[in-house]
Formats: sequence, C-alpha cells, structure tokens
Amino acid sequence: LHELRTAMDVMEREIEAAAKGKSREEKAFEIKDRDYFGMQASELSFRTFSAPSAGASGISYYVEKDESDKLNLIKKLTPLNRKDGIEAPVLEDIESFTVEIKERDGWLKVWNRDDTPGEIRITIALKLGDRSMKLSQTVKPRLGKII
Repeated sequence: LHELRTAMDVMEREIEAAAKGKSREEKAFEIKDRDYFGMQASELSFRTFSAPSAGASGISYYVEKDESDKLNLIKKLTPLNRKDGIEAPVLEDIESFTVEIKERDGWLKVWNRDDTPGEIRITIALKLGDRSMKLSQTVKPRLGKII
C-alpha cells in the first residue's frame, strides 16, 4: 500500500510540472486506452520539469506483462537531449492502470490533442492479500498557470 501511495504521489508531482514541447508535433500529454485480456492498461506519456535530470524530460507510464504473466507498471524516463530512455518497474503485480481526462461532464480514456487537459484521473488497482484495492487520484496540470 505504501508503494502504491508513493507511486501516485510521484505521478501527481510530475503531471503538475508538465512542460509543453517545442513543436506542434510534441504534445504535452498523450493517453492511450489499452487492455491485457480485459484488464485496463492505459499508457500515459508527457513532458515534465519534475524529473531528476536538468531541464524537461519525457515520461511514460505503461503496463507490461512479465514472464510469470503478472502485470507491472513501468516508468520510462527520457531526458530531452537523449534518444534512449531508462525503464524501471514502479509497481509489480497490479490488476489495472487507468488514466482518464475530464471532458465536460464525462471522462475520456484517450487524449491526443495539442491542448492541456484540465484534470487527469489516475486509478491503480492491485491485490492485497485476498482483497482487490483501487486507489484513484485526480491531478490538475499547472502548464500555463502560475504556480
């Protein structure tokens, strides 16, 4: 549970420190709706100033299945001056990873626009013992706003 809360806190800080790309092709946020045999497995990509490197970096969160068929949440960090990124597991053996964007009165699971979303909801589900637990957090990117 502590690892889940820590992962959500880090994602919140990274999203709040989002950075816009230099060109129109570089979107501030991109969200893809994926699933693994019925289990939600979103992919979230964005640029941020919150990374441990100097300047902005690209960050992606996505789900991969390991050799024992467990779903793991992976983070890929790519400094803007490099082409290759560093991948590391964030959470192991999750049940789902869902990213949604608030749009008017509903939530979208896909985002591929130039504008920055007003609210992003992240939900991670995992098993704790014999129970399933979901933790959700809504984050507001501060891109273009005074901090």
